[in-house]
Amino acid sequence: MGYVLGIFLVLIWYYWHPHRSSQDLNGKWLLLILLALFVLILCYSRATRCVIALSLPTLGSYKGRALLIAFAFFIAVTGPVLNIIRNIGILAHCISCGQTLLKQALIPMHEIMGDPIYAVEQSINTTMSEVRKIMEHLERVLNHLGGPIATIHSSYRTCAEWLRLQQTSFENQMGHPYDRCIGAGSISIQECRAKFGHENKACMAKERFEWFCGNLKELSSFFDGNLQLQQNLLEDIFQHLYVSFAKIHSIFEVTITFDHNRQSGITSKIGNSSDVILEHEISRHLESQMQSFLIVFLWLDTVVFILILTVLLKSIYFRMHYLGSNDYANVYLMQDFYSYDKQLQRLMGVSALPLRAYEQTRYVKITSLRLLPIEISIMTRSVLFLIITGFQLFTICFVDYSLYWMMALMSYHSHRTAELQPRPYTKIVIKGGGMIGNIIRGVVHGFEPLVKNLFIDTVKCLPIPGPPKYLNYWEIFVLCIMAWFLLIWEPYSLRLRHRVMTCFYPEHGSTRAQYLCRRILKDRETFIKGARRKARSLHTYANQDEEFICIMWYHTLKNWCCGRLTGNYLGKVCLICNKALTISDNVSCRTPNCNGIYCQVCFAESNCSCILCNPPSVYGDYSDISEIEDSSDDSESNSYRPDGIKCNDRHKSA
Repeated sequence: MGYVLGIFLVLIWYYWHPHRSSQDLNGKWLLLILLALFVLILCYSRATRCVIALSLPTLGSYKGRALLIAFAFFIAVTGPVLNIIRNIGILAHCISCGQTLLKQALIPMHEIMGDPIYAVEQSINTTMSEVRKIMEHLERVLNHLGGPIATIHSSYRTCAEWLRLQQTSFENQMGHPYDRCIGAGSISIQECRAKFGHENKACMAKERFEWFCGNLKELSSFFDGNLQLQQNLLEDIFQHLYVSFAKIHSIFEVTITFDHNRQSGITSKIGNSSDVILEHEISRHLESQMQSFLIVFLWLDTVVFILILTVLLKSIYFRMHYLGSNDYANVYLMQDFYSYDKQLQRLMGVSALPLRAYEQTRYVKITSLRLLPIEISIMTRSVLFLIITGFQLFTICFVDYSLYWMMALMSYHSHRTAELQPRPYTKIVIKGGGMIGNIIRGVVHGFEPLVKNLFIDTVKCLPIPGPPKYLNYWEIFVLCIMAWFLLIWEPYSLRLRHRVMTCFYPEHGSTRAQYLCRRILKDRETFIKGARRKARSLHTYANQDEEFICIMWYHTLKNWCCGRLTGNYLGKVCLICNKALTISDNVSCRTPNCNGIYCQVCFAESNCSCILCNPPSVYGDYSDISEIEDSSDDSESNSYRPDGIKCNDRHKSA
């Protein structure tokens, strides 16, 4: 009710704030609410609470170890494995870069060694580039000289055109020099006649003017006739300057054609395209490998989900069998067992405690540190799994760090190594000389050996590896240590399930304790009869079969060695229960030629009688009718009755 009321109050608050409800209230919010409500409903059930409580100790079993190992592999895949793939990609790109550099270094060497025309072509191209630089410098000088000359030429032509226009205008106004002179003489004569009269002889000077102006008949203009000649001469001078500049330009203009240029260009393009294709192939292959890791991640997520689901199913399975069968995993002595055993001893005079030696291998106190053989076998089955997975995880981390260390070492020593330099050669050095020196220096530079262009820069191809994440190493190590701890803790963790079930179902715990006590008493009675018959048969027919003799000698030697190694033990075992006998817990038969030796409990169960020296009816086995005669028929054989051993009352009454 409180949970539902809280949801109702939250909805009221969102009703008052509609602008927030559109942002917060969505399908995800509704799913979380319903999931939490479902969990609360499940937790209200005792069975659900019991299954959840059982899941915690179940995690201490092999399911929990598998879950930890799955988490360790998930960390290994997301950390060291991805770093390995990344460093492998870096190393592949470095190898591809080195291959490209090697190809770039071998191609010119192959051209120089295999076909000299390539060297000539390269030298000529280098020379042409140097000459082109010289030409550009010379062209700047010529432009610097030709600019003022062109300006002077343009100014002169402008002045000449202006003078020509002025001459034409003057000649149009003044006319021919001879005509102008005759005209001026005629005007002077007319003015003289008008002033002095027509009869004056001084005014009759026409012939004089004709004689005076006769020298001007040869002149076509008032200006000097050599002016045009001077202009033409200057034009010729300027034209010669322009022609000289053009000739200087034409000296440096040359075209050289090599027929194999097209083929070389194609080869170069093919080489470059192959390098690009190789880079793309490496990148695509690495991307495809990275895509496959998505499947690994999905597989790991599925494994984790299945393991968690298996833990729940295992808890449900244990609960169902615990409640459905009193015999299921009922081998632990709990407080209810001790209470019922005391009650049984008080009322009926029988007790299941202390446990016999053979019973101690089947039953154990739930708080005891001693492990049952079945628990030890469960532990040993998982040891190989943890060793293999631990070795795999160690290998992954080792490969990751080793690859990083190798690439870092390569990069470190490569950076400390000098670059690959060409061998020294004789070089011509030209000092000074001005422009001519620059021209000669450029020509000499163009014909220098081509080996200077074979410089290889290997720094750009050196690997820069991705450093490993040492935190992932520690996480994997801690998970592996936890898995080994769970392996040791597994028997005790599985015992906790019985305590959990006792807490949730105390009546079933009491019923199982009573059933266990009755089963121990019943099995004990059946076992002691079978064990006595087996021991009697072995020792009765031991002298008749060599195989029995070898077996007895083997057991005797083994027990003697064990007794010497352990000071408190005798090196012998009880004939009935095979319990290792100590100095304080042993009863030996003193009948001559009898090898009977027992623990005190088995001797008391046998009515304080040696099973080898007495008939079955003496030690209480009335159902064994297979015995016709035994050593008790011998008048010299007397059974041994030690003092201080209290025989079973049930056998005495029989």
